[in-house]
Amino acid sequence: MPAEPIAQSYLTWWQRKTFLLAAVLLVGLGLLLRLTGLNWDAGALLHPDERYLVMVTAALQWPDSVAQYFNSAESPLNPLNLQDLNWYVYGTLPLFLAKLWVTAAGATGLEEIAVSARLLTAIIDSATLLAVFGLGRQVFGLRVGLLAAVFYGLAVLPVQLAHFFTVDPFLNLFLLLALLQAVRMGEAAGPRPALLLGLWWGCALASKLSALAFAPVVLAAVWLGGRQLGRGLALQYLTLSLFCAALVFRLLQPYAFSGWFSPDPRFLSALEHLQALQAWDEWMPPSVQWLGRNGLQFPLHNM
Repeated sequence: MPAEPIAQSYLTWWQRKTFLLAAVLLVGLGLLLRLTGLNWDAGALLHPDERYLVMVTAALQWPDSVAQYFNSAESPLNPLNLQDLNWYVYGTLPLFLAKLWVTAAGATGLEEIAVSARLLTAIIDSATLLAVFGLGRQVFGLRVGLLAAVFYGLAVLPVQLAHFFTVDPFLNLFLLLALLQAVRMGEAAGPRPALLLGLWWGCALASKLSALAFAPVVLAAVWLGGRQLGRGLALQYLTLSLFCAALVFRLLQPYAFSGWFSPDPRFLSALEHLQALQAWDEWMPPSVQWLGRNGLQFPLHNM
């Protein structure tokens, strides 16, 4: 009689080991695809956004103190303080991570910084692959998680983006981690998923401000998780998530502020300028392709 449970237990153990091995091989394949040909342009820096980020990373310097780090007007780590590069609209978290990475690697020239930062992006996108696996596993189980990771690991667009030092792979990772915590929050609300949800969303906001569009997901997760616990507790979890996100954004995007809570006018001016460049009569080179296009139909047609 005990033979059947033992065999069943053995098969369960074997299946788990098989899935673990498959996951390791998948991450290895995804990492290999992302690490191949990092110096694809032989130092020409053909991607304009990447070239700009590399130049900013090379020009930035580490502050002398914590107080100087939070001093938007004086910090040498603030891109808005650079004389020749005084316009910056991206998040500063990817910039800080890249500066740490290239400093540790000893990269100095623009080509060295670009290749080193691309290596960091490749690693970040490989971590995104694991986040896709975790999200699929959380919602549907191991098989779907592994299949989702296969699709992401072999998809052309993520592999392409992993070969550029831009902020989008960082944004993708943090938003997926936030989404994973939102799912957990919706299934079983608690202080831990609420805290982690705010943490990862704050990191996403500090990577690219367009992560504000994730706000309805946060509200939905808290509402779904808290409806069985009562409005009062759900409101507490929502407050915890929002407070954590705001705190992380304040710490990792410090130059959006001129004081502790006052927005920096230069940061707001840069955002207004970016919005103005999207007008139909500006003819900014990266935006010319969008002139006269339907805002919804054109991207759907391309996809």
